[in-house]
Amino acid sequence: MYGSPPVVETSLGVQFEGLSEFQTLRVASLWERLRAEYPVLEEHDPLQPAFETFGPRSSAINAPGLMLHTKPVQPRFFFISEKGDQLVQFQRDRLAFNWRKREGAEEYPRYESIRAKFEEAFAAIKEWAKEEGLGEPVPNQAEAIYVNFVPLEDANGEKCGLSYFFPWLGGLIGMTEDGLFQFRRRLEDVNGDPVARLNFQLQYGTDEESSRQARLHLHVRGRPNTNTFNEALKMIDAERAIIVRTFAEITSEEAGVIWERKR
Repeated sequence: MYGSPPVVETSLGVQFEGLSEFQTLRVASLWERLRAEYPVLEEHDPLQPAFETFGPRSSAINAPGLMLHTKPVQPRFFFISEKGDQLVQFQRDRLAFNWRKREGAEEYPRYESIRAKFEEAFAAIKEWAKEEGLGEPVPNQAEAIYVNFVPLEDANGEKCGLSYFFPWLGGLIGMTEDGLFQFRRRLEDVNGDPVARLNFQLQYGTDEESSRQARLHLHVRGRPNTNTFNEALKMIDAERAIIVRTFAEITSEEAGVIWERKR
């Protein structure tokens, strides 16, 4: 029924410094480089800079704040493949490659394929920035994101509770309508120093067709050992390994049978 774990979106990305001379109009020449493979262009609101920091107040509850812009807000650009399943996100300080499950598009590709597409996108951005005299993108954060949708049905196709897939929720009595579980976890290096953070979010409920399903969002972000793209790639590889291991740890043996997972 399912095959491999039901991944619906994967994103590999870097945040960087260095494109100080960037202007929105210059994106036209970048699209010319990418247009053959990504013929659809969209504009979206930019993402704010995000850094994983660690200290006595790193886990404090954040209160809403007011942000004042002293420069024009520059959009985030989506360069999208014809089928809509592949997407390059770019703004002046970020680059990401996304694979998204779309009707009629191919099934989830191997991680190595997604990683190669991300490398190609960064190489194109770097070459374009050099030719345009914008400077060189210098990574300061690297991240990997996996999103899974899990229909709440057992191996026989019968409706089941959330704990069938996520046994650590077995203490809940009765059937809850919907809910959200989330937490953050520091990830440490061999010396015990925090270097990245795992963000976990599990949301569940009923869709428009009255089918119950869960959405699992695993996101790891941290600073590479050095500010180079090769080190950012190494960190993304490690982050992806953490996501795969976490997924296996939090899901049941019954789920592994359905997904034909090898532990």
